[in-house]
Amino acid sequence: PDPNRNPNPDPNANPNSVKVSALSRLVHPHVVRLHGVVVDEAESIGMLIELAPRGSLRDVLDNTPAEVVGRAAVQMELAKGIAAAMAFLHAQAPLVLHHDLKTANVLVFDTGGALHAKLTDFGLSLTASGSSLAGTVRAGGGKAAYQAPEQFDEIFTAASEVYSFAIILWELLHGSRPWEGKTP
Repeated sequence: PDPNRNPNPDPNANPNSVKVSALSRLVHPHVVRLHGVVVDEAESIGMLIELAPRGSLRDVLDNTPAEVVGRAAVQMELAKGIAAAMAFLHAQAPLVLHHDLKTANVLVFDTGGALHAKLTDFGLSLTASGSSLAGTVRAGGGKAAYQAPEQFDEIFTAASEVYSFAIILWELLHGSRPWEGKTP
């Protein structure tokens, strides 16, 4: 058996409750902070997270690319923040995989004139296979442009996320979307 897989996932657990519970335990400077929860219905839970007035890294690259593209110090700071968040998630026991790393899921904050990255949108990672935390998971998820080859066979590992991170690094360097204008 896989030591990283949750051995006793509750098949009756509300996926939204699982997501909220898991996110509330993930406290790190480069992971978006959960402030509270709003329950409208038994199946509808809204999570109140930090406000990111700048939006996502994708928003910044689309709207003000000159703030990032060609600025090595800014690119390094953003990359270090994303890598630190990934290292934190991958160091959890059991291992936490995001499953949907992309620039749209990295929020950007202004901190004293510097841009600060925080991972967000853990919806796919925390509910995959009915388990809140799983190391190697067989479940669909993520956007094709960011997926490692093995993910097309529905196999997710920490190495798969390193591939997604490399695509994010490419975007930091170029500013454009991966594979834009390309067809298979």
